[in-house]
Amino acid sequence: ACGTHVIPTATVRMRDDEGATHTASRTGSGPVDAACQAVNAVVGEIGALQGFTVRNVSEGLEALGEVTVRVKEFHSGHTYVGHGANADVVTASAEAYVDAVNRALGARRAATPAARAARVASNATSIVAVPA
Repeated sequence: ACGTHVIPTATVRMRDDEGATHTASRTGSGPVDAACQAVNAVVGEIGALQGFTVRNVSEGLEALGEVTVRVKEFHSGHTYVGHGANADVVTASAEAYVDAVNRALGARRAATPAARAARVASNATSIVAVPA
């Protein structure tokens, strides 16, 4: 939820590699921050957001927005890029963030088998607006 007199809130439902569903709700400084905080609540804080870009990929009122994020992973210091596209820019942002997080966790998986269970499926992400 967002607006002048509401607390931005996001709820995410994510599925891990073993098929278990995890749900978390968080608030943030805006709806995109709330969505990223909710993702972090499920997978743990993986890294710091280093870049965020939005561009339109079609025209009109139902235009798709494409979001690209860069996340600098805390453990290795590597930067991972994620992409998302949706008519809802908050959903596209969450998809991009999950994509970058999945890339970071995939790289960790190569180094530590325990990270395999923590990886989330980006196609299982859904953002649900929660009334304030």
